Amino acid sequence: MIPEASTRVTALINGEVDMITNIPPDQIPTLQAADNVELKQIPLANMHVLRYNTNHPVLHDKQLRQAMNLAIDRQLLIDTLWNGVAVPLRSHQFEEYGDLYNPDRPYTPYDPELTKQLVAESGYDGTVINYETEADYSTDGLQAAQAIIEMWRAVGINAQIRLRQPGESIPVEEGMVSNWSNSSILADPDGTLWRGWGQQSAVQKNFWPTPEEFNRLGMEARSTLDPEVRYNDYQRMLDIWEDDAPGTVLYIPVENYGVAKDVQWSPYPFYYMDLRAYNLAFAE
Repeated sequence: MIPEASTRVTALINGEVDMITNIPPDQIPTLQAADNVELKQIPLANMHVLRYNTNHPVLHDKQLRQAMNLAIDRQLLIDTLWNGVAVPLRSHQFEEYGDLYNPDRPYTPYDPELTKQLVAESGYDGTVINYETEADYSTDGLQAAQAIIEMWRAVGINAQIRLRQPGESIPVEEGMVSNWSNSSILADPDGTLWRGWGQQSAVQKNFWPTPEEFNRLGMEARSTLDPEVRYNDYQRMLDIWEDDAPGTVLYIPVENYGVAKDVQWSPYPFYYMDLRAYNLAFAE
C-alpha cells in the first residue's frame, strides 16, 4: 500500500511499480510530463453519493435533508476537484440504462436561497451534524467532504467531518451523514437504485424508513418485462427518493490509472483490475 498519491506517482515514474490507481486530478500533469508512463482515464459506472441516517433525531425532518441536498454546488466540485471531467447526474440514474434513462430529468439542483428557507422551516436547532468519511475511501472523497461541509455552514447548517480509520465502524444509531458510492451492476435501475436503496438493502434496514410506494413500485418494476411500466415506475421512485431525501447524488467520477509504457493493459469502468492474459501483456 502506498497511501500518498504523490508518492505513488513518484514510484511509477521511478520504475518501482508498474501500475498505480486512484490518481487525483492534481497529480495528472506530473504523469503526463513523464516519458516512461501513460495515463489511462475512464468514467466509472459508479456514482459518488451521500447517505443520511433519517432515523437520527437531528436528521428526521426531510426538509432539513432537502436543504442539505440543495446546498451542494456539484458543478463547483466537478470543476475544482475534478478539473471538469467528472460527470453531473440527472438524479440517481446512468445513461447506460438505455430506454430506461430519462435524459430530460433535471440535473440535481443547487439552490442556496431555498436551502435557507427549508432550514428555517425544519426547526433545525444548530446541532452539529457529523459527516463521516475515511481519508482514502474514494478519490478526492475527503476534499469533497471538506467542501460540502463549508457549503452547509454557509446556509446555517452546522457540520463537521468525523474521520474514520480504515476498518473502524460507528454504531448505526450514532451515524448521521456518510459518503458512499453506487455502481451500475446491471446497467439497469434494478441493479443500482433498487439494489442500493430497495427493500432488502442495508439502507432500508438501518437508515431509511421507506415510503411504501417506493417499495411497491420497485417490486413491480422487477416483476415485469413491459418497458413502459418499468420506466414509469423508476421515474416515480426517483421522485419519491428526491422528495424524501435519504441521501443525494454527487457525480460520476473519472478513474485515473498510471501504467508503465512497457505494460499493455486496459481499465474497466468498475474497480475490477482485470489482469488475465487477454488484458495484460509486457513488452520484451
